[in-house]
Amino acid sequence: MLFDVSFEQLPMHPHKEQYGKLGLVFDNEYLSKNKIRKVYYYKEESLFYDPIVLQWNHYFAYKSNLSPIEILRKKELEEQILAYRKPHTLFNSFSESRKLAVNNNGVRIADVYERYPIGYEFCKENEWRISSQSNEDYLNFEEKDLKAVITSDEKSTKQLERYFATEWNVSPDILVFP
Repeated sequence: MLFDVSFEQLPMHPHKEQYGKLGLVFDNEYLSKNKIRKVYYYKEESLFYDPIVLQWNHYFAYKSNLSPIEILRKKELEEQILAYRKPHTLFNSFSESRKLAVNNNGVRIADVYERYPIGYEFCKENEWRISSQSNEDYLNFEEKDLKAVITSDEKSTKQLERYFATEWNVSPDILVFP
C-alpha cells in the first residue's frame, strides 16, 4: 500500500497499526513512471458523475458482441474502476461486498471490508495504488528513486544508516516517526 500522508499526519493515520511504521518516500516522477496512481474516493451518488464510470456505462453497459479492441478498452476501464475507486466512507450496502478469502485453513467467503466499522472514512488514507496484471510481488526502484525512509526508532535509524552507508552510493533521508 502507498499513502500520501504528511509526516505531521502520521500519528493519526489509520494504517499505522495495520502496516507498521516503516515507510518509503518516493517523488511524483517515480510514482507516475511506475503507474502508481491516487485512489479516487467516491460517495454513492458521485459514481453517477465519475467520468470513467460514465464512459463504461455509455460504451459497454448494455452492448454485446464487442470487437477485440472494445473488449480490451472495456477491461481497461473496469481495471481503473476496480483498482482506483474506493468509497469515501464505508456505507452499509458497500460493507456487504464479498470475496473469497484463501488461507492455510482453506477457503471462506468474507466481507471485503470486515476489519472496518460502518462509517469508517477511507478518504483519510490518501492511498495510492499500483495496478498490475503481472504476478510481480515487488516494487522495483533504484537508489535515486528513494527519497526518504521513515523508521520507528533510533535503533532502526542506526541500522538503516549503516546499511545505506555501506551498500548504496546515495543515501536517502531517514526520518524517525515516534
